[in-house]
Amino acid sequence: MTDTVHDMSLMLGKLEAQINYLTEAARSAVQARKVTYRKLELISRQISAAEIHIQHLEQRIDAVEKPMLQIQRWQERGLGAVMLIGLACTLIGGTITNYWQKIIAFLRF
Repeated sequence: MTDTVHDMSLMLGKLEAQINYLTEAARSAVQARKVTYRKLELISRQISAAEIHIQHLEQRIDAVEKPMLQIQRWQERGLGAVMLIGLACTLIGGTITNYWQKIIAFLRF
């Protein structure tokens, strides 16, 4: 009979130890979830702040886009004008070179 009581005491002790282990595991899981939720909330705030920052940047880009297109158009027009002036100078230089002898003869008289 004492063996049976002793065995039952051992089983109750093991059961109590398992219950304590499960209780401690549940507590640590709760703590881990709290940490995870805090980190998740922090990440969520950071993402919200980044989205707001991106929206402000998009607004600034939209405000700058039209003047930049106008500047680009003026640059293209300026490049075209420089090319036209270069072509005209080339034509004038070619004409002078071609008729140089006649021009010198005309100026001597």
